[in-house]
Amino acid sequence: MDFARARQIAEEGLARFPNSPALNMVMANAYLMDQLDLGPFADCHDKFALAWGYANRADNAKSKSRWLAYGHHTLMAKLNAMHAGDFERSVGEAQAAVEMAPNEALTRSALSFLLANAGRTDQAIEWASQALRQQQQHGVEKNIFLKPNLAWTLYLAGRYEEAFEAIKGSTLLPDTTAAIYVRIGRVEEARAIIGDWLKKGSFSIATESCLAIKEPMKSAYLDDLRKAGLPEK
Repeated sequence: MDFARARQIAEEGLARFPNSPALNMVMANAYLMDQLDLGPFADCHDKFALAWGYANRADNAKSKSRWLAYGHHTLMAKLNAMHAGDFERSVGEAQAAVEMAPNEALTRSALSFLLANAGRTDQAIEWASQALRQQQQHGVEKNIFLKPNLAWTLYLAGRYEEAFEAIKGSTLLPDTTAAIYVRIGRVEEARAIIGDWLKKGSFSIATESCLAIKEPMKSAYLDDLRKAGLPEK
């Protein structure tokens, strides 16, 4: 997705309708997902702060539709972790979003990532697994992120062989894949994965540190990436 273009369109709209909750949420999402989908990049904390400001302006709107309320819960689940470092609020917002859309598999899967980061690994694995079951039961179009999200929850839970089974064959999350490969002893393959990833951008331990993950899980993850050859800066 072209997040820069999304920001441009939203900025043009906000010039006319500065109090629009929808446009403020578009801006917040654009800054946030630029880091989460394409990055993370070195300026992540600045971008998270910008996203936080727009998200708060959206929340100050006098009224929001149910759809916007749902989107705001999803947005704040991410920002409470990424910007504020408040894992409990992140989990609360994630739960509120899933309660509003219990059959939305992609949302449940994406938010399972945040639950795992907050240390709620059992619940995270259940959400990620349920998302896969929902996708199969409802016959909806397969989403390529559901298995990598499950792999992440299993990795943080220390279930490395299961994480490998979920992630193998996927190239969507090179950092996650490399960390899992390190844990199952396939270090040279992990180094090759990181080597290919570094050809696409200036990724490093410093940029990966942008991710909000509870300790000691975060330090262990970064150490796995060091073993896979990711440079410090």
